[in-house]
Amino acid sequence: MKEFTSQTGGRYTYIDDMMNLQDLALAFASIFNDCDNFIISGCQVTGNTISAGYVYINGKIRYCSGISSASKWPMYIYESNYFEKVPYADSADKVGRNVYGCALASSVPTVNDSLTGVPPQSISISSDGSATRLQDAFIGKYGLLLNPSKTSQSVNKSVTFNGILTANAGVSSKSNIDLIRGSAKATLSYNASGALTIQSVVSNKTHKLTITEDGEFQFYANNVLLGTINSQGTSLKIAIASDITKGGNLVLTNNHLYNGGFASNDAAININVWGYNGGVTYYRNTNIGDGKGNIIMSVTGANKNVIFNGPVNIAYANIPLTFSHPTLSKTDKTLTHYCLWRDKSGDSLGVMGYTTNTDFHWHIKNYIGSVQIDNDVYITGSLYVKGTNVLESLVSNSTFNTAINKKANAADVYTKNESDKRYVKLTDSITVFVTQAGGGEPGKAAVRAAIGASSIADFNGALHLDQGFQDIVSYGLPASSESGYATKLESRKRALCNTLGAAFYTDIDQRYIKRSDSISIFVSGAGGGTVGQASVCNTIGACTVSAFADAVLKSQGFQDIVSYGLPNVGDPSYSTKLDARKRTLCTAIGAAYASDLGVPPKDTGWIAMTVQNCGITTKLYVRQVGHVVSIQGQLHTHHSGIIFTLPNTIDPPKYEIGYSHNKAGRWHCVIEGGSRDCKVDYCSSGCSEYIGFLMTYIV
Repeated sequence: MKEFTSQTGGRYTYIDDMMNLQDLALAFASIFNDCDNFIISGCQVTGNTISAGYVYINGKIRYCSGISSASKWPMYIYESNYFEKVPYADSADKVGRNVYGCALASSVPTVNDSLTGVPPQSISISSDGSATRLQDAFIGKYGLLLNPSKTSQSVNKSVTFNGILTANAGVSSKSNIDLIRGSAKATLSYNASGALTIQSVVSNKTHKLTITEDGEFQFYANNVLLGTINSQGTSLKIAIASDITKGGNLVLTNNHLYNGGFASNDAAININVWGYNGGVTYYRNTNIGDGKGNIIMSVTGANKNVIFNGPVNIAYANIPLTFSHPTLSKTDKTLTHYCLWRDKSGDSLGVMGYTTNTDFHWHIKNYIGSVQIDNDVYITGSLYVKGTNVLESLVSNSTFNTAINKKANAADVYTKNESDKRYVKLTDSITVFVTQAGGGEPGKAAVRAAIGASSIADFNGALHLDQGFQDIVSYGLPASSESGYATKLESRKRALCNTLGAAFYTDIDQRYIKRSDSISIFVSGAGGGTVGQASVCNTIGACTVSAFADAVLKSQGFQDIVSYGLPNVGDPSYSTKLDARKRTLCTAIGAAYASDLGVPPKDTGWIAMTVQNCGITTKLYVRQVGHVVSIQGQLHTHHSGIIFTLPNTIDPPKYEIGYSHNKAGRWHCVIEGGSRDCKVDYCSSGCSEYIGFLMTYIV
């Protein structure tokens, strides 16, 4: 390695002196050749500000100027390289140095770098300041750090700690954890199916606890499954020996099974109240035996039968046996309770109790014989035999004697023949009284006078309400089949109308208009035809159809005026006559014909466009006059993305146009043909500058 030296008297500085210094710097940077991109110093995050500092990116040490307003996170420090030209003695300017810089943005450009020819490399910085730094990329590559910037470090080979290892934040292992003490070994591991296994091997005996991915606990001894615990319960393949067993509120000890969980008189033990899987899907039966394989009491869940295979002894002083219903009252006939006797085949022998839902009677029935009562029977109510009250069908002594005393003697009454001669039978007619009054018309008149009646002849001459004047109209007229009947009938009706002060219906038809008649009857009465129509229209203040045909309708929008008098659309002369008609109407109202006028050029006026970049607001102004569009104003340059969008009233360029700015760096934007979006096309250290902007194009 060459070192620069000088002595008194002065010496020239040569290019190789500069190269030696550069080689020294490059040698220093080569220390990091095997490292990732990292921050050497600085670049600390405070709020939305990233301070300046030095970074190592793509094998080069670079200066980062920082940023005061980070737009979003994470932010990226990426390489930004370019070359600078310097004057040469033998010709014009040539490339004299390569500049390795960097830039800060919320995204990394995807275009190839002008020096490296590939997309730029970068370093990511989070909002909390975490990023790859010197201690992580360089020192952490060769040793463990006490306070690394990253959340984790990797050691590629085994590590042995001779002292105690204490982890204050937990230990994470992607493989087994072994605990070894002498010949004993314990292992904590996950198998391929995701089950956690805790295994202990002592004196060639293996004991293992496995927790499956479903949460089931499995206990093994020498690889033999002893029992499981899961969400369905506990299953054991070995016996449980215990002086006392508790499950819920139940206690099983010695010969006792009892509810020991509630200090109340309502505590209970429910047997087979629930069934399969603790639900109510299937019925369950309950059997109690004698210890020798025989069932003494059986409860069948499906039909709720309780069968006792032995005598039932009830030892109670007051009410030894009670039949009750859980829902029905005594006033409901559907409440049935009874005792039924059956034989071994299930055939009924007899029944006693409330057996039907049609009455409230207590029934006693022997299906195979009679009912015998061997003692006296005392009945305080009524006694019915085949539905008849026995007491009501028998006569008491006192009632019989009273009735006999009321019987008539034969000497005190008429015989049948005597009664027939003295009284009129119900079957005789009233003619008996007519005959006794002399018979014939005199006899009838005498009977009518006695009962206040009129003769049939008098009744026939009177008016009847149900005839509705028909008997008056037809009174005295000949038969309807005789000639002249219709004339006489009309004369009679007219006479009756005059008497009543009513109008004859034919006279009304001639004097009034029927509802069924059309208004045309007024037209006929006014002379008929167009004369009659005009007269009626004048009377009601209406316009005739012929007069209205020449009227102009508002809904037509002058279309009826324009088309008035023109031929059909299919006529060859229609277009020429339509144009002449329109010109005539324009002349009549003092208007100019559209085709005679020129179209004024488009002028949008100046339209303001607000541009936002990194919290900085600038304004551009755009105007279109005819086919010329001009964009003017001040702009704060973006690094990438869309700068502004033209308003819809401004026509976009037909072909691509662009604008370039080259000062400290290079910056270029374009508007593609047919688009209104102006976006950054290229940026190399040319962003975050205020520039005057002017872009003019023809559409």
